[in-house]
Amino acid sequence: MGGLTTSIKYLVYASLEVNGVVEKPDVIGAIFGATEGILGEELD
Repeated sequence: MGGLTTSIKYLVYASLEVNGVVEKPDVIGAIFGATEGILGEELD
């Protein structure tokens, strides 16, 4: 009741292989950096 409604237009699956220790924000930043500009400005 009164909750937010969301819809998904794109669902991206990714896999990463890392040698060493990384933190979650580093992984998220790498994914967003690698996909920047692919989907167009309207999806930023």
